[in-house]
Amino acid sequence: MLTNTEYKYVQLNERGAPIIAGTTMKVIELVMAQIAYGWSADELQFQHPYLRMSQIYSALAYYWDHKEEIDAEIEESLQWAKQAKKEVGVSPVKLRQLIEQLETIADIQQGFKELNAGQTRPLNQFVQEMQQKYGTSS
Repeated sequence: MLTNTEYKYVQLNERGAPIIAGTTMKVIELVMAQIAYGWSADELQFQHPYLRMSQIYSALAYYWDHKEEIDAEIEESLQWAKQAKKEVGVSPVKLRQLIEQLETIADIQQGFKELNAGQTRPLNQFVQEMQQKYGTSS
């Protein structure tokens, strides 16, 4: 059974998780895609053509109004994925991809925290850090 919220296109599923009305997509899934890939609302709609812009903006508004709670869920998912990796040993490809996405989200969130705290560093330093962390080079 779905429960309506004050957001026109966001409902709570039977477990209390916010989903985009008319779909089975959780708000957290849309938010994680936006954070992980840096997608704008237009790009989110391009990547998820079954969603209308009004659904996307409603989901994003819900996220910003419940940011602390949803960010905590994202962090909990990251910790679960890391623990599962330890328990499984060699992880399946899908689990590795999830961990990488969650780590990217955590890095982006840390960057926002630093930026909001007035802590900035040169872009080239940041790029070098990311290249070292992810084993890439330009």
